[in-house]
Amino acid sequence: MQEKKEQLEKVRRAFRDPNLQGWIPNDLLTILEQGENTEDILSQMEQVMPKYCVPRKFETEERQSLDEGSEKQNDWRSLLFELSPTVRIFWAEKYNHYVNSNGKYQTLLGFTDMRERFLQASHESSMELLYRVGWKPMDTMCAYLLGMTTNRMYNLSPDAVRAAVRMDWDSAIRLLDKKVLGEVIAHHHSSYQTEWQRIWMEFLYLFCEFDNQAFLHTEHKTKKLKQQCQVICEKLANTDYEQLELEKTLRACALLPVQEEPDDVSDKKFIKRQKAALLRAFVCKLRETQTANYFSNLYPIDCAVPPVNV
Repeated sequence: MQEKKEQLEKVRRAFRDPNLQGWIPNDLLTILEQGENTEDILSQMEQVMPKYCVPRKFETEERQSLDEGSEKQNDWRSLLFELSPTVRIFWAEKYNHYVNSNGKYQTLLGFTDMRERFLQASHESSMELLYRVGWKPMDTMCAYLLGMTTNRMYNLSPDAVRAAVRMDWDSAIRLLDKKVLGEVIAHHHSSYQTEWQRIWMEFLYLFCEFDNQAFLHTEHKTKKLKQQCQVICEKLANTDYEQLELEKTLRACALLPVQEEPDDVSDKKFIKRQKAALLRAFVCKLRETQTANYFSNLYPIDCAVPPVNV
């Protein structure tokens, strides 16, 4: 019960956040804020939750979540997962009601983002909750690729995706096939499939350290895929490739000495590149592992870093 009491306090603090004003039903807010008896509060909450977990709304919510940038991707019910059996059933049943698999991936991105922002929960721990009620590691992998391309508002932690890969290596390997990517992430132009394939190859071989290089040495039909495979092979053969790429990135952002100074280091896009490069360097030092270094900049975290003119 102590664990639930602590979780309840986290939810209370989250629901008081000004950014959630107008989202949370008033009767639920009243119940959560009254008294200190955790068991009674959860019992009363459970009595009202069924009306906020109605299956008939699934299709409507899916259409809304497919509108890129829609706030409907952020579902306040994700914050009550540990406290309410009704909410857990809601997320379990929700999984089987998607007409478009992309809606499922968008919801997953919103679920992890919401819990990270308001409960400070890691993406790995949030995904573990969804796995318990029937969601699949493959969903995490596809959501990651979708977040890296068509939905830049929400990104999954590479560590959470690597955990999904380790849970289902067979699906991870299948995603190297561009045709499979087009089937599991539907309704996108074929050009996306090419980009997803490149991202996934790098992630699998350089971050997850997948040791079977058969795909890289296959005689592929397209010249572009052959070149991408060659680049990855060269990186795998060169133990210093991450340091060299990091130095190149830092020089491009005027964070390492260069022969010619960039034209305008006050440009907003330039400052954003500086932030990403400094974050990448920081995480590289912090983790002290080559594989983590390469992908750390793919998980954006805003840090207030002033422009530097070297």
